[in-house]
Amino acid sequence: MADAEKLRLIEQSLLRAAEQIEDLTAPVMARLDARFPAAAGAFDHHGLGKPDKLRAEMMDNLIYCMMTWFERPDEVRILLFGSVPHHHETLHVHADWYAGLLEAGIDVIAETVPPDASDERAAWDAMREGMRLAVAEARFGLVG
Repeated sequence: MADAEKLRLIEQSLLRAAEQIEDLTAPVMARLDARFPAAAGAFDHHGLGKPDKLRAEMMDNLIYCMMTWFERPDEVRILLFGSVPHHHETLHVHADWYAGLLEAGIDVIAETVPPDASDERAAWDAMREGMRLAVAEARFGLVG
């Protein structure tokens, strides 16, 4: 399947999720917090009294990455290479939390995909794998 078709399917999913769930922030962050309880404390600590605003900004970044991935994946990689090591080393925001946010976002949105929409599910699987690898590559920058 061509990247343009994958992008179209991702956009279709995002629209459906927005209609069904409206604000994705709460369910995505609940999943992230369940998997990484310390992440909730990081939002409280780094949110400078406005943790919900920081959560919303992270969701904006996540949606941007999702909408950009199949069109300009290198742009997303550059964003991650600039963000993951800095946040990990300077702010003690663990690299695993980036992957966790990605997984939580994809899971919440993919749950709205009809069971028989195999191409749409395949597009999400391709994004999940590609972005998971991009986060891992950015994380390897922490080791070198």
